[in-house]
Amino acid sequence: MSGITLIPFGLYTKTGELIDVGNVSQGSKCNCICPSCKTPLVARQGEHKEWHFAHSPRKEQKKTEKPCEFSFAVSIRLMIKQLSEQGLVFLLPAFTGKHTEFDAPSGRSFEVTYPIANETQVTLQYIEVETKYENSVVDILAKIGSFELVIYITYKDRVVPDSLYRPTNSNCGVVELDARFLAKEFQEVPTGQYTKALQSYLSENYLGKKWIYHPRKQKTLNQLKKHIKDNKNAYYDKYLPTRDPFPLIKSRLNESSGFPPSTRHSCVMCGSFWTGPSAYCEDCETHLYTNSNQ
Repeated sequence: MSGITLIPFGLYTKTGELIDVGNVSQGSKCNCICPSCKTPLVARQGEHKEWHFAHSPRKEQKKTEKPCEFSFAVSIRLMIKQLSEQGLVFLLPAFTGKHTEFDAPSGRSFEVTYPIANETQVTLQYIEVETKYENSVVDILAKIGSFELVIYITYKDRVVPDSLYRPTNSNCGVVELDARFLAKEFQEVPTGQYTKALQSYLSENYLGKKWIYHPRKQKTLNQLKKHIKDNKNAYYDKYLPTRDPFPLIKSRLNESSGFPPSTRHSCVMCGSFWTGPSAYCEDCETHLYTNSNQ
């Protein structure tokens, strides 16, 4: 789908549900209206151009209930909510944080990027659609075990409410899904089977998804601060190096290797465990987060 002005899903008047442009009759016989402005739609199913719904000619627009805005994004948002009612597999994006550490004696500072969560595919349970949460109406509220997940769908002029950035429930997560990213994903769907493409995007693609709030962020940050405090010299060597690089290289080598082969190592950032002479964590690509026990 070449742009966000085309409409992949129409509201089928016979059932009141959204339907794919590939599953209706061609032209004005599709019996669909625009989910955003309620204007009658025509289904365009040509051989060369992308299949999509379009608003009926202007003479039909006297039936419009309100001015049409963001038809593409609105249809995406409504279809995601409709699919959610049947159960949803969702790919949670990876999440990293940044912490700035200030060295008072030198007046310098450095920034550390730290992992909070890996990309994870989950099956959402006990799904509620268009429900109130933290004094805001959210698109999807679901359960992952004892953990609550909010999905808020955004597009131009529809942004995540402030209340979701700092929820009172610390055991929840909030993910933003920007519907505008779907326009590019739909470019490879020439026959109008956008429902399947949308399901694949939700379950397999991280683009357009962003963590607004993650319950482990503060805990992970506190662990990092403690690790920096306990390993101050190693961090300062890495991020505030001296002019002579050779002592720095030597200290790093001594820090990450030379342990007895039976030494047990654990990384406080990613949770990995291993045994061997090196404290270097392959996942985090550093030894700075490693605790070693001989």
